[in-house]
Amino acid sequence: MKNEGESLMYNTEKQLKENDGKLSQDIKDKIRADISTVNEAISAGNNENLKNALEKLRNSAMEMGRSIYQSSSGQQDQSQGQSTEQKQEEPKQEEKK
Repeated sequence: MKNEGESLMYNTEKQLKENDGKLSQDIKDKIRADISTVNEAISAGNNENLKNALEKLRNSAMEMGRSIYQSSSGQQDQSQGQSTEQKQEEPKQEEKK
């Protein structure tokens, strides 16, 4: 369980750093607090606390993933909308007969 906790902390911290600009401060604070709780449970050697802390961190990581997905999905929608607007603004060329 200790290895699982360390792995989850590492991967979550990595994802947090890579997507820092896409996440709200609330989500970042919650994840950092959950990482700290997992680290404390590992240090204390309390498996029951570690189990609970891991579950909270997994939930926070899923919330982070949803936020990243929504952020990137929103950016794609905006860029597709701008592309469509640009195409509509282009003047049509008259066909030569």
